[in-house]
Amino acid sequence: VIEGGGRLEGIIPAVENQYEYSTTNPRGGDQFIKGKLAFVKSGNATSPTVNSVKFLTKTLPASVTAPKILCNAMFATQLELLKDENNNYIFYNGNGAALSQGSIGRIAGLEVVVDHRMPDNVAVYGDIKSFTITDCLGGFEIFDRPATGDSLIDNVMGNAYSTSKITDYAKIRLYKLAV
Repeated sequence: VIEGGGRLEGIIPAVENQYEYSTTNPRGGDQFIKGKLAFVKSGNATSPTVNSVKFLTKTLPASVTAPKILCNAMFATQLELLKDENNNYIFYNGNGAALSQGSIGRIAGLEVVVDHRMPDNVAVYGDIKSFTITDCLGGFEIFDRPATGDSLIDNVMGNAYSTSKITDYAKIRLYKLAV
């Protein structure tokens, strides 16, 4: 709750505002519940798994054209070290076919964005621009102060604050390290 009203919504909402993505829902990537964020489990309580990471982009609606995965550096490193069934890394570092396909710096089609404030056991993926932080200015007070010497008159004072919210629950998902 912010002074003067309103509230900050985290990019990772409270548990009661999350639901597990359903693989049997006929709406597929277009499924969403108003005011709730879908999550996909990794299948492992301590690290991501190759199959679950490859599945992530398939849970997104077709309208997401530049998907990203937002996670902390430790989580990103775990993703980069994942290998497929042929013992090849799934992180494309610009070598070979990845270079010709333009998928450099991506994991299973997701561009990696590191944010050190993210927790260790969860990542956000999809159109991460669907989470918006806005800086606002409000709570103005007008003062009647005469100028002193060569100084300017300070007669308006305002309070700055930031607010945030998820603007499109359908285009963003959580990826949780969980069984």
